[in-house]
Amino acid sequence: MTYRVAMNLLWCVPGVGGSEEYLVRQLLGLSEIDHDFTIEVFAPKGFSERQPTIANLYLVH
Repeated sequence: MTYRVAMNLLWCVPGVGGSEEYLVRQLLGLSEIDHDFTIEVFAPKGFSERQPTIANLYLVH
């Protein structure tokens, strides 16, 4: 069974620092392990441009 997971990063302002860096590291780590999740990231405008690796790994809204 595959689980659909939504990550709400709408509160995360791109370029601010600590919170964004932590969450990006978590998402990168998640991409390196076997799991049954379909991850969708809900982020503010500009997030995909600032984090292209995340945008390539996950569907970013």
